[in-house]
Amino acid sequence: MKVVPVGANEDINGDDIKNLNETLGSVEKKLTKKALFLGGVLRGAGVIVGATGLVLVGGLVLRYIGILPGLSGIAEVIIEAFDKARLGGS
Repeated sequence: MKVVPVGANEDINGDDIKNLNETLGSVEKKLTKKALFLGGVLRGAGVIVGATGLVLVGGLVLRYIGILPGLSGIAEVIIEAFDKARLGGS
């Protein structure tokens, strides 16, 4: 498919329109509500996991350095929660 700049003297033929319709149809199939919802959920989960990892690693580093002991407390709580979830205990 050729890209025709605005104001060009070339006419758009039926094949170009057919190709454009096929392309738009395939894009429409990929951008369903279900796919968009799933993408949003995965991005949200990624943000939560990333923020948790940042607090965990930051807290551990700051605990060893001795700066901001409050973050190390949050990191310890998260580590304990992961340990309990991994071991299946309460």
